[in-house]
Amino acid sequence: MNYSRESEELYNQAIAIIEEDVDFERWGEAEELLLQSAAAGNGDAMYRLGLACLEDGGTDYEGAVAWYQKAARCGLPQAYYFLSLMSEQGEGCKKDEALSGRYCLKAARLGDAEAMFWTGIYFNEGTHGFKKSPATAYKFLLKARNAGFANDNLNRMISRLQDYSDEETIDGRFPEDPLQGPVEPAPKEEKSWWGFAGAV
Repeated sequence: MNYSRESEELYNQAIAIIEEDVDFERWGEAEELLLQSAAAGNGDAMYRLGLACLEDGGTDYEGAVAWYQKAARCGLPQAYYFLSLMSEQGEGCKKDEALSGRYCLKAARLGDAEAMFWTGIYFNEGTHGFKKSPATAYKFLLKARNAGFANDNLNRMISRLQDYSDEETIDGRFPEDPLQGPVEPAPKEEKSWWGFAGAV
């Protein structure tokens, strides 16, 4: 990614603090640097702030979704992948399997190896809003392996789908970017004294 020199320096300072600060005593300082870097347009800082919303048992799912959306708009494949996971589970946004699939496809198109694997799975099974297409599944699973993704079933699946390698793929029929509109927020939940959540 091409960010301003200032935003890169702020981001690198924050990461240095985070890597040194195993007891999180300087998290406030690192967070301020990340916020400044994000304000200057650094998608990596936005992504890191999204991760921070969920670290150490954190449950600020709405905050994480907001930061991941901003990072995704900067073109970070891992931000699209995390939006895929959160949309699938309905964490911080409305549960939407088809939107989850589109986020995963976008992350795969941008080079995220794990997203390539799951996109292949979704096309193979015909889930997450995708029509079943063994040829498209084969294409994404092969890309995942070539990108360094390792999984016990990956090579077996590629071998099984190899007969479809010459067929037409259908992944080009999906819109390029699922971030055309905002992700719908999840209903607010209130925890009872025994810890179970229920929609308010």
